Amino acid sequence: MSEDKTNGEPRSEKKIMRCEDIQPLLFDYMSRELGEGRAAIVREHLRKCKTCQVVAKDIQATLDLLHTASKAEPKQTERLTDKRRKKIVWAFTHPVMSWMAKHMFFISVIAAIITIISVAAFMRFMLEKHFAPIKGKPITVIIVNRGQTNMIQETSNIQSEVQQRP
Repeated sequence: MSEDKTNGEPRSEKKIMRCEDIQPLLFDYMSRELGEGRAAIVREHLRKCKTCQVVAKDIQATLDLLHTASKAEPKQTERLTDKRRKKIVWAFTHPVMSWMAKHMFFISVIAAIITIISVAAFMRFMLEKHFAPIKGKPITVIIVNRGQTNMIQETSNIQSEVQQRP
């Protein structure tokens, strides 16, 4: 029987009657959001405890101040300009475009690199396509008289001309 009661009070009552247990409930009690059972326990504790009465008065003063402030200025003026508000809405509705606007330098560098690589690849393709030697039979050029050239298309003709000349 001594385990269930300490100093004539049940253990569960003594545990909930400590200030550490009551003080977290005070705001809910003061704003009338606490259930009736717990409200009765908090009310009984406040009747006896001077420390919790001081905390409750501070909470009540804060609630009164908030209530007064909400009545004094019912409508706050808008702090965002129309231009800023439109910019925020645009950022949420167009996230990719917004990112691109913020990182314009980075995107410009990437675009320049891609353009340079594309132009270089195109130029290489055009040079190989239009200015490369024609594939097939080899062409041999023989210098005949001081700067004049004579092109011969087949190697068999070259050998016969070289043999015919003195």
